Amino acid sequence: LADRRQWRKRLLLLYTLLGVGATATAGWLEPGMVLAGMAGVVVGSVAFEGSLIFYDGLLPGLVDRSELGRWSGYGWSAGFLGGLFCLLLCVPLATEGSWGTLFLVVACWWMFWSMPTHLWVRDRSPAPDQERPPPPVWAQLRGTWSSIRANRDLTRFFLAFFLFSDGMATTIAFAS
Repeated sequence: LADRRQWRKRLLLLYTLLGVGATATAGWLEPGMVLAGMAGVVVGSVAFEGSLIFYDGLLPGLVDRSELGRWSGYGWSAGFLGGLFCLLLCVPLATEGSWGTLFLVVACWWMFWSMPTHLWVRDRSPAPDQERPPPPVWAQLRGTWSSIRANRDLTRFFLAFFLFSDGMATTIAFAS
């Protein structure tokens, strides 16, 4: 639906603002505000992960199909390096216990480095299929779901991938 209606940038901005807001408000939490802190972590995590769907969906409109892997790698590595640099900026704040300032720095960092995408990247529609129009969104989703369920190996793969990747992500999140 986001691809067909060119909503990728709007939804990316919505998820970015939710994530930035959740990160910034973590700086105002006081001791004992466990439920508010947990809610903020959930909102921030869902917003970040959700934003990646729309961010990644913009790439095919920016480069040729043959260059997708290369440019995806460039983007991933730039984001990773930017995250490391932000971490290095925040280490002194963490050692001082300046948690409010730390979360505000991270929120501002996220918003600042998101702005080029929101300002300069155009949300382009995928090339239309000239032979037949696309089916309605819900019919397409139902067809995809039926195809996945009909292929037992694919169903097992998705289940294993979901459990493994979420297990690893949870382990990494709790370890950090």
